[in-house]
Amino acid sequence: MTSAFEKLARLSPWARRVTEPKPDSLVARALRPAAERMADTRQIIEVDTTKWLEHHAALSHHLLYRVTKAAQAPADQAAEAEVNRAFALLQDHARVINGGTDPVVLAKDGLHTIPFAELATTRAKVQVLERERSSLLSIIEMQRAVGKARDASGREEGSSDG
Repeated sequence: MTSAFEKLARLSPWARRVTEPKPDSLVARALRPAAERMADTRQIIEVDTTKWLEHHAALSHHLLYRVTKAAQAPADQAAEAEVNRAFALLQDHARVINGGTDPVVLAKDGLHTIPFAELATTRAKVQVLERERSSLLSIIEMQRAVGKARDASGREEGSSDG
């Protein structure tokens, strides 16, 4: 004798067995023949990682050199163009490893993506502005201290004259 619960369990949708997977589902993709699955994967590029790393380090040093030269002449447009060119070379070289795609970051809304290069550039700008702000604040504090010292010495001279 079957209980009412067993009868309901047989009628419920979760108790049914699915014989055919839904098209384009993960299960359907996994059950495809290996030749079809391999066609979907990206073309694999063999890279000598030691040589790649040495070349990447050389490009990084080249970029660092160009940035240093550009910092010595901040109004020079040619120097800035050299920095941008060196950075582009470094990015192109990195694309060999990451499959030709640039890394992205998911925005807070969860819908949009932001290129990581844009995020890194913005972070670098913020760091530079924070350093400039702190140096300007220290200069202001120093000038206030000098002004207070002058006022104090001026008052002492004024009181001794009287």
